[in-house]
Amino acid sequence: MIPEYKGIFPEYASQTFNWLVSTEVRIVAGSLLAYCIAMWLNNYLYNSKPERNLIAKYMLAIGAAQIIDTIVFHLTAYLGLVEFNALLGSIASTLLLKFIIAAASIPIFLGGLKGYSYIGARLESKAVH
Repeated sequence: MIPEYKGIFPEYASQTFNWLVSTEVRIVAGSLLAYCIAMWLNNYLYNSKPERNLIAKYMLAIGAAQIIDTIVFHLTAYLGLVEFNALLGSIASTLLLKFIIAAASIPIFLGGLKGYSYIGARLESKAVH
Protein backbone atom coordinates (compact mmCIF):
# COMPACT_ATOMS: atom_id res chain seq x y z
CA MET A 1 0.00 0.00 0.00
CA ILE A 2 2.86 2.41 0.77
CA PRO A 3 5.11 3.05 -2.24
CA GLU A 4 8.72 2.00 -2.09
CA TYR A 5 11.22 4.86 -1.71
CA LYS A 6 13.76 5.25 -4.52
CA GLY A 7 16.41 7.85 -3.72
CA ILE A 8 20.14 8.44 -4.07
CA PHE A 9 21.08 5.10 -2.50
CA PRO A 10 18.06 2.99 -3.38
CA GLU A 11 19.43 -0.27 -1.97
CA TYR A 12 19.91 1.27 1.52
CA ALA A 13 17.15 3.87 1.53
CA SER A 14 14.59 1.36 0.37
CA GLN A 15 15.46 -1.07 3.17
CA THR A 16 15.36 1.72 5.76
CA PHE A 17 12.09 3.13 4.48
CA ASN A 18 10.51 -0.33 4.40
CA TRP A 19 11.64 -0.92 7.98
CA LEU A 20 10.27 2.47 9.13
CA VAL A 21 6.81 1.70 7.78
CA SER A 22 6.83 -1.94 8.88
CA THR A 23 4.04 -3.27 11.06
CA GLU A 24 6.32 -3.77 14.06
CA VAL A 25 7.49 -0.15 14.08
CA ARG A 26 3.93 1.09 13.62
CA ILE A 27 2.79 -1.02 16.60
CA VAL A 28 5.60 0.28 18.81
CA ALA A 29 5.06 3.90 17.73
CA GLY A 30 1.29 3.57 18.15
CA SER A 31 1.66 2.04 21.56
CA LEU A 32 4.05 4.73 22.79
CA LEU A 33 2.01 7.58 21.35
CA ALA A 34 -1.27 6.20 22.70
CA TYR A 35 0.22 5.62 26.15
CA CYS A 36 1.66 9.14 26.43
CA ILE A 37 -1.55 10.84 25.30
CA ALA A 38 -3.81 8.63 27.43
CA MET A 39 -1.76 8.98 30.61
CA TRP A 40 -1.57 12.76 30.23
CA LEU A 41 -5.35 12.90 29.73
CA ASN A 42 -5.99 10.52 32.65
CA ASN A 43 -3.81 12.59 34.98
CA TYR A 44 -5.32 15.86 33.80
CA LEU A 45 -8.94 14.71 34.19
CA TYR A 46 -8.39 13.00 37.53
CA ASN A 47 -6.60 15.97 39.08
CA SER A 48 -8.80 18.72 37.60
CA LYS A 49 -12.16 17.51 38.90
CA PRO A 50 -13.42 18.23 42.44
CA GLU A 51 -13.28 15.34 44.90
CA ARG A 52 -17.03 15.07 45.53
CA ASN A 53 -17.66 11.77 43.79
CA LEU A 54 -14.50 9.69 43.54
CA ILE A 55 -16.08 6.82 41.61
CA ALA A 56 -17.43 9.14 38.90
CA LYS A 57 -14.12 10.99 38.75
CA TYR A 58 -12.22 7.69 38.50
CA MET A 59 -14.52 6.31 35.79
CA LEU A 60 -14.40 9.55 33.77
CA ALA A 61 -10.61 9.71 33.84
CA ILE A 62 -10.14 6.01 33.09
CA GLY A 63 -12.88 5.92 30.46
CA ALA A 64 -11.65 8.93 28.50
CA ALA A 65 -8.05 7.76 28.66
CA GLN A 66 -8.99 4.25 27.48
CA ILE A 67 -11.04 5.58 24.57
CA ILE A 68 -8.21 7.83 23.39
CA ASP A 69 -5.60 5.11 23.98
CA THR A 70 -7.51 2.54 21.95
CA ILE A 71 -8.35 4.83 19.05
CA VAL A 72 -4.85 6.34 18.75
CA PHE A 73 -3.16 2.94 18.97
CA HIS A 74 -5.38 1.22 16.43
CA LEU A 75 -5.24 4.08 13.94
CA THR A 76 -1.47 4.46 14.22
CA ALA A 77 -0.70 0.76 14.11
CA TYR A 78 -3.25 -0.65 11.68
CA LEU A 79 -4.76 2.09 9.50
CA GLY A 80 -4.11 1.14 5.89
CA LEU A 81 -3.08 -2.40 6.80
CA VAL A 82 -6.52 -3.85 7.53
CA GLU A 83 -9.99 -3.06 6.24
CA PHE A 84 -11.60 -0.08 7.94
CA ASN A 85 -14.64 -2.09 9.10
CA ALA A 86 -12.35 -4.67 10.70
CA LEU A 87 -10.44 -1.83 12.36
CA LEU A 88 -13.66 -0.38 13.79
CA GLY A 89 -14.66 -3.83 15.04
CA SER A 90 -11.31 -4.24 16.73
CA ILE A 91 -11.61 -0.81 18.36
CA ALA A 92 -15.15 -1.56 19.59
CA SER A 93 -14.30 -4.99 21.01
CA THR A 94 -11.14 -3.67 22.69
CA LEU A 95 -13.08 -0.79 24.28
CA LEU A 96 -15.77 -3.17 25.54
CA LEU A 97 -13.16 -5.39 27.19
CA LYS A 98 -11.37 -2.38 28.71
CA PHE A 99 -14.61 -1.01 30.18
CA ILE A 100 -15.47 -4.38 31.71
CA ILE A 101 -12.03 -4.50 33.34
CA ALA A 102 -12.32 -0.86 34.51
CA ALA A 103 -15.73 -1.53 36.07
CA ALA A 104 -14.36 -4.61 37.82
CA SER A 105 -11.48 -2.54 39.22
CA ILE A 106 -13.75 -0.13 41.14
CA PRO A 107 -13.76 -2.27 44.32
CA ILE A 108 -9.97 -2.49 44.19
CA PHE A 109 -9.75 1.30 43.78
CA LEU A 110 -12.11 1.87 46.71
CA GLY A 111 -10.28 -0.68 48.84
CA GLY A 112 -7.03 1.12 48.15
CA LEU A 113 -8.57 4.43 49.19
CA LYS A 114 -9.90 2.93 52.43
CA GLY A 115 -6.54 1.36 53.20
CA TYR A 116 -4.74 4.60 52.44
CA SER A 117 -7.16 6.54 54.67
CA TYR A 118 -6.79 3.99 57.46
CA ILE A 119 -2.99 4.06 57.34
CA GLY A 120 -3.01 7.87 57.18
CA ALA A 121 -5.30 8.10 60.21
CA ARG A 122 -3.13 5.65 62.16
CA LEU A 123 0.04 7.59 61.37
CA GLU A 124 -1.62 10.87 62.25
CA SER A 125 -2.86 9.55 65.61
CA LYS A 126 0.65 8.32 66.46
CA ALA A 127 2.13 11.69 65.54
CA VAL A 128 -0.31 13.49 67.88
CA HIS A 129 0.58 11.34 70.91
